[in-house]
Amino acid sequence: MVRSGELTKYPLAIENALLDTFGPNIGLGYDVGCGHETTIKCSPLAAKAKALNLTMLLKYLAMYVNGLGIEDLEGCEWLFSKSNGLARSVRYSSMFHRKQTIRTYLAHLDTFETYPNLSTFLVNNYKQAVEIINGEPALKLAMAKAGVTEEVLKNHLADEKAYLDRLSKEPEGETDQINYYQKLVNLFDRRSADDSRNSKCTNDFNSTNATPPLSP
Repeated sequence: MVRSGELTKYPLAIENALLDTFGPNIGLGYDVGCGHETTIKCSPLAAKAKALNLTMLLKYLAMYVNGLGIEDLEGCEWLFSKSNGLARSVRYSSMFHRKQTIRTYLAHLDTFETYPNLSTFLVNNYKQAVEIINGEPALKLAMAKAGVTEEVLKNHLADEKAYLDRLSKEPEGETDQINYYQKLVNLFDRRSADDSRNSKCTNDFNSTNATPPLSP
């Protein structure tokens, strides 16, 4: 039986390698849930991560993290999505043949897809970055007309984060509105069903009591 790869030891090992390799001020996105920050703080990596300023993206949208640029943190997700087809062929294989198949697949992917498409990937990212930079003057002009400063936007993000941190459950007012709307939907559906049933009964009654045509 092949165990799940969603184990805490894997991101911890990745973080340790990245911190040793790239040093301070790195960002890492890993889809393991919001409890991973606590895991790091309780692990031997705590001091290293704090000293090197490891950005915990589990609390923040990548769009709002300074330094990430246009990175969407989905590179590994794309790779694993493409390799999902291997699961059926290696599920009951021995460890040797499983690793051999995966290694062969990745070597083929690198040779015929990754490297040939690398230049296209870099060019497209460059064009996207240039387009964003070229749009900055128009953005600043619009902000000036609206009386909005960069500090205001940062404050909005800080307020939103503080609100979400305090939000342990849906606000009571919003919950009442949702429940009320759902009851209206249920009432509408029930009335529609009743009208349809009554219409059918009326048609059946009229058909039963209709006067038969006179024979010639």
